[in-house]
Amino acid sequence: MNGMEGLIIHPFRGFGTVKFGIGTTQLKAQLGEPDKIELASEVPEEREIWKYDRIKANFAFDEDFENRLVNIITESEDAILFDEPGIINKNYHDVAQRLRLDCRGNISVHQLDPVLGWDLELIKHGIILKFFPTLNGQELEDCTLSYVFWAPKWSDEKDDFIWPE
Repeated sequence: MNGMEGLIIHPFRGFGTVKFGIGTTQLKAQLGEPDKIELASEVPEEREIWKYDRIKANFAFDEDFENRLVNIITESEDAILFDEPGIINKNYHDVAQRLRLDCRGNISVHQLDPVLGWDLELIKHGIILKFFPTLNGQELEDCTLSYVFWAPKWSDEKDDFIWPE
């Protein structure tokens, strides 16, 4: 991923030129060797997480889906969502205004725990914005965007992801 263009978040599709559904070989061809590979066992299925520090992004491959790329998380302040760069580490009000959250359709907001912060899910876009509390308080309005999580579209009918073309 070269420059700012590479860090565009494409809902249901991927990150820059990286598309959901690719395997580790394809990701390595696009981004090179990961800085770290971890196994995540906090989810019911086992996932291999490839971490790239230079772009502050994690790519998850799921063995239940033929070790294909099933979700991405970024903490990059250079990431671009809905044509808005620099939303990571901004406060809730700034993010809400810049992303025009009031125009994004159904939004699910829930607090996991006062320490763990808030998840704000843009349902129509399949994106979760993760806000963590600041020293000012634990209400959503007092929180800062820490990372963005997204995945390909899910088909309940097929019980499978809808992979991008």
